[in-house]
Amino acid sequence: MKIFSRLIIVFVASCFCSGLQVQPAPVWPLLAQTTVSPSVAQPLNIREGERRVESAALKSLLAIETGNKLREKKQFDAALRAYQDAVRLRPENGDAWFYLGMSYVDLDRFEEARFSFKRSILAAPEDPAHWFGLCLTHYLLEDYERAIGTCKEVVRLDPEQADGWAWMGLGYARQRQWDKAIPSLERAAALGTKNSQAWYTLGIRYARQGQRTKVLRVYRRLQELDPVQASKFFGTAVSPQVRT
Repeated sequence: MKIFSRLIIVFVASCFCSGLQVQPAPVWPLLAQTTVSPSVAQPLNIREGERRVESAALKSLLAIETGNKLREKKQFDAALRAYQDAVRLRPENGDAWFYLGMSYVDLDRFEEARFSFKRSILAAPEDPAHWFGLCLTHYLLEDYERAIGTCKEVVRLDPEQADGWAWMGLGYARQRQWDKAIPSLERAAALGTKNSQAWYTLGIRYARQGQRTKVLRVYRRLQELDPVQASKFFGTAVSPQVRT
């Protein structure tokens, strides 16, 4: 499972994380809590509050960047601490929670990852990357019904997100709902998913249906994406097709 989760999280980072941006925090929640009565000193206190918010935002962003560099070096425990710092500095920062969730997946701590992705969604409900993180952890926890539901939200927000369709299809496949799994996996394939498990599952289904041309197409794609998976697929699906 650790190897599988490493591959998954590298994919998630490459497909989603490059586009994430940390937005400045609004100042009004801090000001709403002040009890300073109107006076000449009030503008100074407001400016000081703004500086504190800006400082926390900057430190949180730097902590995320530190965590990303540590993850690249596979220093997963250290990366986790950096992301925890980012969340502590800015609990309302959805991106900080998202990266924390990714870090928990690195360490196979899927329940904590799921909690983190739920928090990231509360902060940024229209970000498909956050929904994808939650979909992924539902799937890894074998909660396929919820995985399907969250993947539906991913593709609602971004209909061209290939791997939202891929994981939805894999969830349906786990439930043996092939009438829904195949269209989802075919949609993912048409959009160019690099999810080798999605291609493999689709190819096995084609083999059982005797669709040789499609089986060979899947095999060629797997050779590009995952030679080990391609070799397994050849023995399971391609070779029997050739013999018949």
